[in-house]
Amino acid sequence: MSAVATDWNNNFTPTKYVSDITISGANGEITITYDTNEIPQLNSGNLVVLTPSINGSDLPTAAAAGTAGNIDWACAGADGNTATNRGLPVTTGTVLARYLPSECK
Repeated sequence: MSAVATDWNNNFTPTKYVSDITISGANGEITITYDTNEIPQLNSGNLVVLTPSINGSDLPTAAAAGTAGNIDWACAGADGNTATNRGLPVTTGTVLARYLPSECK
């Protein structure tokens, strides 16, 4: 996972609305940073975090335990309530709920 994350992080090309996407080599989390120059509504918070897990455990814990299964993704802006209510480990971002799809609120 670390090599893929490093390659992605070193080669990401910003788009009109997304200034950065980083992948954590430690746990596979993906952090999306929106460009507030293009989306000024996000000045109060411009990060969305996608957190992977298997059977409710973060990837490093699942791997250490030899847990097999599908990867579930928690999507979170400023609060992460949807993911928490589903029992998924979640790292919150900063985008306000009103700007997010329902799965990320």
